[in-house]
Amino acid sequence: MSANPYDPVTTTDSTHLADDDWGLSLPPIRYKNFSGTSRLKSVCLRIRQHPKCLGIILSTIGIIILLVVIISVASSGGSSDRKPTGNEPKWKKTDKGLQFYPVPEDGTIVLSFNPEKFYLSAQQPIEKQLNERLKPYLATSQMDSPYTECNATYSPPDKVCRIPSSLFGDECSKFKHYGYYGGQPCILIQLVLPDDVRIQPITKDSPLWNAQQADSGAKMSYDSNNVPITCHGKTEFDNLLLKPHAPFKHSFEYYPSRGFSAHVYRPRMASLPHVMPAVMVRLTSLLDRKLVHVTCTAWGQLYDFSDKLQSHKLLQTSFAVYIDH
Repeated sequence: MSANPYDPVTTTDSTHLADDDWGLSLPPIRYKNFSGTSRLKSVCLRIRQHPKCLGIILSTIGIIILLVVIISVASSGGSSDRKPTGNEPKWKKTDKGLQFYPVPEDGTIVLSFNPEKFYLSAQQPIEKQLNERLKPYLATSQMDSPYTECNATYSPPDKVCRIPSSLFGDECSKFKHYGYYGGQPCILIQLVLPDDVRIQPITKDSPLWNAQQADSGAKMSYDSNNVPITCHGKTEFDNLLLKPHAPFKHSFEYYPSRGFSAHVYRPRMASLPHVMPAVMVRLTSLLDRKLVHVTCTAWGQLYDFSDKLQSHKLLQTSFAVYIDH
């Protein structure tokens, strides 16, 4: 993987058959000159005369080889498990930065679950934890004053900006067990910044712009009011295990797709409640009994309110997921 972008990323021998052995006179052995050799030479000559054709052939061979590798890895899921070892990094409680939920029960960063249990019981610890964490985003919790609708030009410091749970998508809702029953879990990512720090999207002039584009796997347009988030496997092998399969085109889906609203991070009254911007990240291509490590990055630049650039170490988090099916 690339470095962390935020670090200041035949022939048969018949000689034993003699005439005297059989009392016969054997005719001399002749080898037929097949026209296939000439045809092969002709094809090779034509390919050399058409470089584009050669390129297409080589590309096709490369794609076939890649598909064979992917299929081999995927098909090995049932015979070669990649289980948690118990030596994975510990989950560290923090009140600032990019944070993920639910918190694994074993104290590590490995979120292990069995999809069938979510069908049998609605009292799964994972589900209960997400229900509790999402209470501030419910419409019933944001009805009265001082809650208000905010945007890029209106986010008063004496009001609380509404962030409704509907932004987190239908697939990542309580009614669908946050995707865990279907083996496509949703991870809630919250961005908690100090009160004296604001965040701005990365501009095209920033040295981090190219790293952001490469990490997203697709060209990402600049949005002056939102900070995008991207996730990927921690290693190339993790990425291979996370390879998307039909009908999904991507390994990760983000709700809301635009990321975190930058205008929510503004000077505000400390006495007021604060609904933290969050994104649900849905993993669509997990394999049973294959532990994968994931790193997520919020692509923004941090400043204090005097416009002094701050450290970006708060904008990245890592976790692991394991389907114990």
